[in-house]
Amino acid sequence: MRTTLFTRSIQFAAFALVAVETVHAQSPVDPAKLDALYYLMQDGKCDELYTQLEPLTKTNPKDPDLLSIEANCRLRQARKIEQVFDSAAYERLITGSGLRSLPASSMQSLNRVRLAHDTKALDRALSLFSEALKAAPKRDDILAGNVAARVGNGLAAPAIELLKQHRADVSPAVLGDVATSVQDAASLGLVDSASKVATVLAELFPDDPASHGAVALCAEARRDFPAQLSALRRMAALAPTDAGLATRTATAAALSRQWNDALALVVPHATVDINARMVLALCRTRTALASAAPLWSELGAALAKQATPDPVMRAVVDHYLRIIGSKTPPTAIMRMRGGKQLGSLGLVLPAVVEFDSALSLDPKLIEAQKALADVYRGDLRFDDALAALDAGLATLETLPEGASAYRPAEFQADRCAVLYGLGRDKEASEACSSARAGGHPNSMAQAMVALALGRKAEATALLEAAAKEGGEEGATAKAKLEALKNEK
Repeated sequence: MRTTLFTRSIQFAAFALVAVETVHAQSPVDPAKLDALYYLMQDGKCDELYTQLEPLTKTNPKDPDLLSIEANCRLRQARKIEQVFDSAAYERLITGSGLRSLPASSMQSLNRVRLAHDTKALDRALSLFSEALKAAPKRDDILAGNVAARVGNGLAAPAIELLKQHRADVSPAVLGDVATSVQDAASLGLVDSASKVATVLAELFPDDPASHGAVALCAEARRDFPAQLSALRRMAALAPTDAGLATRTATAAALSRQWNDALALVVPHATVDINARMVLALCRTRTALASAAPLWSELGAALAKQATPDPVMRAVVDHYLRIIGSKTPPTAIMRMRGGKQLGSLGLVLPAVVEFDSALSLDPKLIEAQKALADVYRGDLRFDDALAALDAGLATLETLPEGASAYRPAEFQADRCAVLYGLGRDKEASEACSSARAGGHPNSMAQAMVALALGRKAEATALLEAAAKEGGEEGATAKAKLEALKNEK
């Protein structure tokens, strides 16, 4: 038995087509000849493969392995793969985040796969896959390969139809392979079609963690963190003994400041898993600092015994050991400053803990609310950033004029950018107008919103005004104006 992974080939990114398992015992074809065909397929030598395949298919026209191998090569030749950069998504992310540049991992995630198919050749390849399935309807590898071939080519509707037709035949092994193919497609840029298949997969097989894992990964690829958390929760509920999954889910919940949910997830695993203990300590620090002190001491002792302790964990543990070692409890201002320090190091969850702790001590500390929104924006968590900005704006409106150094217009300017990042352009336009009316315009964000809404003349005027102001934003505005001219 051999697991055959179709060669992933694209210049800058891998592209998975299908997993085919060749079971020699089930085929009348000489195993050595199947091996030779397999290696030709793997190397992409399709013309040579067809030559060797012809006499074999004459005597074994319905052999599922021969049909699957030929289908792979036909599918390879039926498509043209082009990698493109999603500049529209980049504009939303860079504007919504307020960053000067996106992290390398975020830039990489904006690479998309664009597929073009020769219709006749594609139909021929899919027909071969279907013939293989008809010849061996109970072969897990053939069913998984059929679905994966469609998923890997962005053919969501045919993949979904096949899953529904063969729902009763989908074993855990097939489901795992299909879920993997969905995740591969999403990670390589076929996010929309992969998300559609993942959603149906979870609906058809709600009791299998793999299906919800596919949903979670697709949601993460779309940066839909509420949907990701929902899928992770379903996975964790189905696999309650998985410490790594529980910790991952708890981290996602804690990032959205759902502290009690996060605590419930990691408590059962904290005694055996140091990462779960770390998340538990952070959640306890937010809910009751004193109760977290023993946990931080235990973590400090555990790290001291390690030859090469994780530097991130070490930095966080040292921070809290200093806090619990202080003779006086930290004030809201101190917690806020700690959050800013941790945020500057890229430690998002600890920073969220500190900002939220500061706000629990002083709900009117607008600076902490703004800093919390900023750390969320920098992590591209726009849903959470918007919630923080809305809360800060609501608090500002209850304060007497002059009680805070911040004005509502500043929060509206940030809301304008974040809402644009979320693709909620009409709401973004309203926030932009409120910011400008309050004397704190966000010209670049407002220009991008205007473009998204088809108001090119308004966008051009805003960009021209921003360009005249000079500086980094002025340079960005000039570059955008030049790009608009080139679009004509």
